[in-house]
Parts: sequence; C-alpha cells; structure tokens
Amino acid sequence: MSSDNILDAEIVLANGTIIHSVKKYPELFWTIRGAGNAGYGIITALTLRMHPIHLISTHIGLYYDIDQAPLLFSVTNQLGCNIHENLTLSFTIYVEEIQIDGYYLGPASEVQPLLQEYVKLTKPKHLTYTENNLHHLIVDGDADIRTYCKIKSFLIDSKGLSDEGIKTLVNFIKSFKCEIYSVILLLGGGKVNEIGRNETAFVHRGFMYHMIVKITLTYGNSEDFEICLQELDNFSQEFRRNYTSNESYQNMIDRELDNWQCRYYDENFERLVEIKRKYDPHNLFYWVQSIPIHTNISCNY
Repeated sequence: MSSDNILDAEIVLANGTIIHSVKKYPELFWTIRGAGNAGYGIITALTLRMHPIHLISTHIGLYYDIDQAPLLFSVTNQLGCNIHENLTLSFTIYVEEIQIDGYYLGPASEVQPLLQEYVKLTKPKHLTYTENNLHHLIVDGDADIRTYCKIKSFLIDSKGLSDEGIKTLVNFIKSFKCEIYSVILLLGGGKVNEIGRNETAFVHRGFMYHMIVKITLTYGNSEDFEICLQELDNFSQEFRRNYTSNESYQNMIDRELDNWQCRYYDENFERLVEIKRKYDPHNLFYWVQSIPIHTNISCNY
C-alpha cells in the first residue's frame, strides 16, 4: 500500500549511476511502485505522500465463535465494499474463535453508527471500543517476538470467500498439527482498488480480501515441521484452485510458490522484464524471485 504513496525516489543503478529523481524516468518510477524489491537498483531515499490522521482513533474488537464463520463472511461479502473509507477490518481465524480488529480514524461515537448494521447481522459474542492515538493503538505493547514461520498468500475477488471456501479453511485450521492461524484483510472498499491494475507495477486491484495462512515453527521435532510444511503446501494449491484468484502478494515471499512470476505480477510481468533488461542488463541484482532479464513465460492469458 505504501507504494501508492511514493512521489519520488533516489536510486543507485547496477552501473553505479545515481538517479536523484526517479520521476524523470517514468518506466523506472512505474516499476518501483509494486516491484521495488525485485532487483532494479538500491533505493536510498523515498519521497512519500503524507496523510493527516485524526488526533483520536478507535480500535474496535469483535469476537466470534468459530462456528459463526459462515454468517460472518456472508455478511462481510455483502457489506464490505461499502465500508467507510476511514475504517479498516482485519480478521484473525484461530482454532476456536475469530477475532476482528478494526481501526477507525476518529472517535468511537462516530464509528458506532457506521458498524450498527454489521454488528446486528453478525451477532458478535463480545464487542469493545478503545480510543487513543493511532500509534498507541497499533504499536504500543506489540512485542517484537521473532519466530520461524511459513506464510501462504491469497487474494480473493470481489465476490468474497464462498461458504464452501470458509468451511474448507476452518476445517483445515482445526485439524492442523502445528500452530496455525489465518489473517484476512478486508480490501473491498479500500483506496487500493481505486487504482488501475496497470497504472503501477502493483497489479493486485479489485479484490475483496488479502488472506494469509501462517504456521509458526517453534523449537521441536524437525520431522513434524516438514510434515506441516508439506500439508500446508498441499492445502494451498487445492484452496487456490477452488476458492481464490491466481494471485499472491509479492511481499509474502514463498520460495515453493509455483508460477510466482504471474502470481506476483500477472500481466505486468513481461513489461517488468523489459525494464529490468534496460536498467540491469547483466542481472547484477539477482536472487531466486528477482525479475529476470529474459523470460519465455507469458502471463497475458
């Protein structure tokens, strides 16, 4: 999302040239907004568009039993595209419950009427509103605990996740051996969907949700890890085939992801290859999922 707010950048190219204003190079400027981590140079400065934030923001906590999942997502599919622009919702699905964390730029007295219909239809078992400044609500008390994990990324189209898709996801989470949860970010009425798929290199537009499935690999039996990783990969392929789009978010790096070129960049991929060949012809900035300088892969279906 930050890439939509890049106004300019300074970048060091493979030949040592320093470009102080990438806006003067429209194709490179297009590239770094969505593929800036894909091997075009070293960005040493960014100029970003800033947005005013209300002094008081509100955190909304909604809590549901896991068996309320079909109702919850059915309602969200209906109302999600009309959500207020100053409100964002994130769903975390655990083995026994679903928690929604909402953040609203403004006081609780403003957001309560906006959520009235949603609350009435979804019937949460518990609901909280907490006011503070946005930094305190999001950052304070958020412990930086480093763990090994594996994440699978999915984007779900504007119809939302189907009842069968939700049932499949919940059953998988309930039966999984390793520590697991899923986070689903509502994109339906968000600013990200107001920009065209090809206006920048960030192609993922027009979606209802971005969803991740995350397993935590704590210390223990490495054989169990391998089994869990394989089961997660098997589930992901089947789940993507039946319930989601073909696309994945490129900042959730997944070295096992098949056809990553099209899943990360879709129809923008071939243009990205052409620009890479121009600015890094010897492929100095290379790693497994960097943009190559040659390809025989076409994502223009």
